[in-house]
Amino acid sequence: MAWRTRPWAQAAAAAALVAASSYVSSWCTHDVSSGAAGGRPVLGPLNAGFATLSYERDADLPLPRLVVTAERSAATDDDVIGALAFVSKVLRRRRPFSVLYDMRAITLPTLSRKQLGLGVDWAREQAAPLDAQLQCIAYLIRSPLVRAAAQVVIRFLKPPQPTFIGACGTDAALEARP
Repeated sequence: MAWRTRPWAQAAAAAALVAASSYVSSWCTHDVSSGAAGGRPVLGPLNAGFATLSYERDADLPLPRLVVTAERSAATDDDVIGALAFVSKVLRRRRPFSVLYDMRAITLPTLSRKQLGLGVDWAREQAAPLDAQLQCIAYLIRSPLVRAAAQVVIRFLKPPQPTFIGACGTDAALEARP
């Protein structure tokens, strides 16, 4: 896919993973109105310093969901490695899932060039399982300006998964066709 072959596109995808074949034939619906978490943790939570990651199962959702909640802390290299290892554990389950990036606590992710490189390398290695298992992506971003920029990037990258970008409150429900 084109979005995996462009280094800057991979960096954007990796930053989302770090900060961030359908098994579903109908709707993939997530209610994120009360915040990111809400399901029963299956793995985690993992506090990676710059983000908290949790793999959850919620009876009201058709798929398990990886929740990545950004924190107002700088990422260390070890934090990034730990977060990527956590997502690798999710991928080893070999089950379809959705991901929710709750970035409302920050304005922009702050990752070093080295940390972005770690994410890009990881994304290259995990491209096949990500494409097969990741069914929907949702981003919660407070800033209207950052949301608009994210929409442009998503339109340009054209990820294979349905993607939602919204804020808290009125935009909080995700309904995307896989």
